[in-house]
Amino acid sequence: MQEYNRKRIHKSIYDLSPYEYRAALKAGSITPIEVKV
Repeated sequence: MQEYNRKRIHKSIYDLSPYEYRAALKAGSITPIEVKV
């Protein structure tokens, strides 16, 4: 679980890990990705 959430990059979120994506959103350095269903 740690590998998936903290280290593995995800193409759908700017090639960041979920942990890095959340930190970048908090810092304001990226814009949130809009998901349409």
